[in-house]
Order: sequence, then C-alpha cells, then structure tokens
Amino acid sequence: MDDEARPSETARFYTRARKFPKLIGRLHDGTRIPGGPYTVTQLVVLIVLTTGALLTRGIWGSTILVDLVISLAIGVGGAFAIGILPAQQRNLLSVAGGVLRAIRSPAHGRYHGMNVRIAPPRHARGKTAINPIVEPIEAEAQTVAEETTNKRLRRRVKPASPATPAVTASVTATGVERLLAQTRK
Repeated sequence: MDDEARPSETARFYTRARKFPKLIGRLHDGTRIPGGPYTVTQLVVLIVLTTGALLTRGIWGSTILVDLVISLAIGVGGAFAIGILPAQQRNLLSVAGGVLRAIRSPAHGRYHGMNVRIAPPRHARGKTAINPIVEPIEAEAQTVAEETTNKRLRRRVKPASPATPAVTASVTATGVERLLAQTRK
C-alpha cells in the first residue's frame, strides 16, 4: 500500500499550559459581538448578575428604565471583572471549598489542634486618695534632699588643685554640676 492510501489519524495532546479558553465572538448570523470576544465564564456571569439584579429590583429599584440600565451595568461590570482575572487551572468547586473553610476557621487560628481564644479585656478597678496637702510635703522633701546632697558633696569634695577651680557645695545646685563635680575628683 502507498503512504497516501493509508488512513491517517492525528492525535493532539494539550498540557495545562496549552489550555486555551473557549471564546464566543460572533452571533449566529456572523456579526461580531460588541466588545467581544467573550469567554463562556464571562457570559454566564453577565447573565446571572443581570438576572439577579432584575429579580431583586423590588428592594432597590425605582423605575423600570433606570432599573434596566443599572442591572445591565452590574452584569457588564461583573463580566468585565471576570475577564480581568487570570485563568487558573483549579477546579472552581475546590476554590469555593477553600473559601468556605477560610470563613469557618477560627479568627485567631489553632494551637495544638484547639481553637485559640483570647480572653476579653477586663477593667482594672481601684481607689485612689488625693492628699490635699501636697505643697508642704514636697517642699519638705526637697529641702531634705538638698541637705543630704550637700552633706555628701562636702564629704566627697577634695581640696582643689591650683590647676582646677575650686568647687564648693554652695555652687553645685543642678544635677549636671553635681555630676561634673564628681568627675573632677
């Protein structure tokens, strides 16, 4: 038999990388669909959203003409949004199952197989007493602190050498001056 006379068969194998979406671009009479071509998913979303919006227009609608325009805009917007999404090779049922599992999962996760529960905040309660005689106590505390500081400085201050100026307790009034006096020893 000749090679031409033998019946030939063509086999094509497409991997997931070569999966092309089915497009609908023309009507039955051959005219182009405006804005097309569209995928089957886009047309299904357009029909479902437009029909759903028209069926629920009793809740949100006003006049029939405005309702038709709004319903069609919702359907076209949904179809356009679906067209922008990248084509995934995942089963839509598994995606929907993953979304449901994410919604039902505990908000704070799991630890050792148990749901983590964070205790609600508790209000701290306590009583405070305000002493109306604050100024005399503070003044007395300040004078006591000054006296003890002066006593300590008198004990620690050595006689000044001729190269450094003399530092006395009456001169050191601020904390910085006291620190400087301690470093000059």
